[in-house]
Amino acid sequence: MLKEHNRQSQPAIDWQTLINIGDNLYRSSKSGKYYAIFKRNGKQIRRSLKTTDKQLAQRKLAELRDRVDQLDTDTSAKVAFSIFDGKGNVVGGLLRQYIDNKLGNVLPRTRELNIADTKTFAVAFNVKPVRNITLKDVETWAAKRQREVSSATFNRQLGLLKRVFAYATMHGIRVDNPAEKTDRAQHQHTEPVIPTRQQFIKLISELREISENATDFIEAMAYSGCRVSELGGDSKWGYPPLRWQNVNFPSLTFTVIGKGRKTRTVPLFPAFRELLLRIRKQLPSPPEPTDRVFSIEDPRASLSNACKKLGWNISNHDFRHFFCSNCIELGIDFKVIAAWLGHSDGGILVAKTYGHLRQEHSMQMATRMTFSMTEKPASNIVDITRKPNSTTDSNDHAGSSNDADSATGT
Repeated sequence: MLKEHNRQSQPAIDWQTLINIGDNLYRSSKSGKYYAIFKRNGKQIRRSLKTTDKQLAQRKLAELRDRVDQLDTDTSAKVAFSIFDGKGNVVGGLLRQYIDNKLGNVLPRTRELNIADTKTFAVAFNVKPVRNITLKDVETWAAKRQREVSSATFNRQLGLLKRVFAYATMHGIRVDNPAEKTDRAQHQHTEPVIPTRQQFIKLISELREISENATDFIEAMAYSGCRVSELGGDSKWGYPPLRWQNVNFPSLTFTVIGKGRKTRTVPLFPAFRELLLRIRKQLPSPPEPTDRVFSIEDPRASLSNACKKLGWNISNHDFRHFFCSNCIELGIDFKVIAAWLGHSDGGILVAKTYGHLRQEHSMQMATRMTFSMTEKPASNIVDITRKPNSTTDSNDHAGSSNDADSATGT
């Protein structure tokens, strides 16, 4: 049963005083917001009701009491965060309930990613009762996890953990969300790796010694700006590859099936067109419209071997950067590049992500900055602002002015 807290003002907390105005109901002297404070099983529960309206605060207090009463049931007390089988699969506990009830209607790829993400905190909290997990437990997991993964991965997993605990509070398994106030990781911006043109030529030469198919694939990404799955497809997730029927040589365009299965029609860039013609010419017989253009899904293994020999660290996606930087250096508008890449933001992401230039191009542009204080003024400029102070000066000035007019043809 709930015990009424003593009816007196609480000590100052965070530069505020909580003033008791009713059974288990307190008001902040600083913000005017209402708080609920009471005890359950000898433990004090203190929650902000997030309102300055007294009547609303009283209703929220009643709802909070109902939820806390539910926590006294045997079923709630025994709910573990996660239960594993011998193979490491989550077969019980809160996580199993969440997966079965909240992830049933999401896309297969999203579901699989979410299930994979749950394992990181399933291991951290394991069989611990859900109601006993504290903010400190969440902070311990968060501090460790941030050292192990990128900020983007951590933020995605933290968001999922917050939703899992929100599900627990919604079903009366616990009274609050211990992950709610855990801060997201600050985005760690890393500059994309952009191969120079000399590196690209050397890498292609090295790749030809390993795999012609991988070489053609890498060239295609560099000449088209397409993602790996847009050229090679993805059999695991059902993404189709680029097929010969998607290439329209007469109209100089090709059709790409991108993220979210959205299609876009892109110009058949000269270098890409030349590559495709060369590939088609090398085939033993003319291809069928439904045939794949590229025989492999992913050139990653061959690229890794080539980079290992060269001592470089270049990934598949870096050739998309290569394509974008070449476009930018040629003066192509960001909005046009964005359309070619399949972005729908009008060029904002292109400007933010690919707007930097390669060092060699930056140095070349820097040679154009020739202005300095020591630069000699042009000899054909005549001062026409000086006021004449004598007849001679006036005549000289007039003559100079006429000469200047004559020289400029005005």
